Parts: sequence; C-alpha cells; structure tokens
Amino acid sequence: MVAHLGCRKRCATHGYDADRKSLIRSVEVQVPKTLTKSDLVDAIASGAGIPKTQADAALNALVETVVINVTKGNTVRVPGLGSWKRTNRKARTGRNPQTGKPVKIPARKAPTFGASATFKDAVNGTVKKKAPAKKKPAAKKAPAKKAPAKKKK
Repeated sequence: MVAHLGCRKRCATHGYDADRKSLIRSVEVQVPKTLTKSDLVDAIASGAGIPKTQADAALNALVETVVINVTKGNTVRVPGLGSWKRTNRKARTGRNPQTGKPVKIPARKAPTFGASATFKDAVNGTVKKKAPAKKKPAAKKAPAKKAPAKKKK
C-alpha cells in the first residue's frame, strides 16, 4: 500500500512534509502476517525441540479437546492464554438488509474465547511485575512458665 496524506506534520512513517505539502517518498506498509497452522506447528516443534509430526499431533489433540469440551458445555482454561466456553444466544428478530422485512433468527449456541489478563498485558506491552511474596511473621511462642521455687528444708 502507498502512504496516505493524512499526517499534519513531517511523518517518517508516511513520508509527508506538511510545510511543502508534498509526498516525500512512497512507503510500503507491512501488513501483519497471519500465522497459519503450519507456522504454528513449526514454532511448537522448534520451541519444544520435538519433530514436526509430534508438534502437529499435539496441536490437533489440543484443538480436538477444546472443541469436544466446549461442545459439551464445559469451560476450557489455559493459564496465560485464556478460556473457551459455550454461550447461548437468544432467538431474536432481525431485518433483511435488501427488503427491510423482519426475519426470525433462531436461538443458537456459540463458542466464545476470553483472553487471560497475562495475555492481554503481553499484547498491550504492560507486563505487570509480580509483588514479592510476603513472608508470614513467625508464630509467637508463649512465654515459658517459670518453674515453681524449690522449697527449703
């Protein structure tokens, strides 16, 4: 994609100089790459030091387990990533965009994913520091009882 002229000042990203009102250079904007299953398998294999066939089998097992359990209505939680669960959508009335006539939309079930706080913080670049564990104060010992004084003979 070629740079746009929306910047008001000199912008290194878009190459626009507001003083001269001209495009300094055209900039190629990188579109974020979508990670495919094969890319994910490669990353798992290299990260875990296992063959790609084992990484593929592990990923397939994860996906199958999540799908089966969410279909049953269970919640699947993966710490540091998030949780999947099934939600029930109510029946409602919608509109046909071409004719404007009301259309009945039946009730249905849908899977939902909620990202964990750790995942959200990593995406936003705000990694929270863990507070140091507080040490519990040592239990106070009861003062020793004094032994009764010896009787004199």
